[in-house]
Amino acid sequence: MTKPLLMVDVDGFVLLVAHDATLDDQLLADLASARTAGFDAHLATAHEHHRARHPWETSGLRERSAAIHSAADVGYRKADHRFYDAVQRRTGRAPGLHCLVDGSQANVDAARAAGWRAFRWRPTSRLADVLRNLDDARGAPGFVRFESPTPNSRGRHVGVFGLANRLAHDGALAPDDWAWWRHSNDWCNAAYPDPSTVDPQVYDHAVNPGATAWFRPSAVHLIDKTREYLDLLDRYGVPWTERRSAAPGRVVYADDGQVVVVPGESDD
Repeated sequence: MTKPLLMVDVDGFVLLVAHDATLDDQLLADLASARTAGFDAHLATAHEHHRARHPWETSGLRERSAAIHSAADVGYRKADHRFYDAVQRRTGRAPGLHCLVDGSQANVDAARAAGWRAFRWRPTSRLADVLRNLDDARGAPGFVRFESPTPNSRGRHVGVFGLANRLAHDGALAPDDWAWWRHSNDWCNAAYPDPSTVDPQVYDHAVNPGATAWFRPSAVHLIDKTREYLDLLDRYGVPWTERRSAAPGRVVYADDGQVVVVPGESDD
């Protein structure tokens, strides 16, 4: 199975001052590991082509990546989906066989709009985690759900979005995180349907007791986005667990990205 091409935002790791560059040694190690694991790594930068090439050629990046794409050379900003359209014309790969790792939410959103997989990078992030998530999504069978590890007072395991919403509604989020949460909820609302707007009774306990939503394994762009919520929960010390199942229950709602099931019941 072909592994996605990784495109890493080098601006998040290289400090360009005239012709000097200070590089995060962990990035070099992670890029080397990625290539060993069979991933083709490219780099992206917002800097002019001649400034971008200097650290690529002198800081160990050239030996660990196949190419570098500068916004000035491509002709579009990284926050424009046409940047990613142009890069994939260069690589000759399908959109879904590209994965951006970038610290800018606008760039991540633009890559996803172009059909790419994309992960938001933070100072505590590791490329190894991205690679593991890529392999998990490609190889793990069944539906997937992220939820609280312990039930609440009503016996329900709260889903990842409910856990994040609780942080926001309780006023626990820092201003930047609150802004990200609001933006991300809006993105999710636009990206896939709310089952309760299609069927108002889908979560009605009297009709479908214990109904829960699960992602389809093919909904990788939604699962990738959800991992940003998991990162938020980690930063605020909120525990969560990942569950996978080939048959999580009786399906009472389905669309391209998710199903809602009544657990403990079969479709048979």
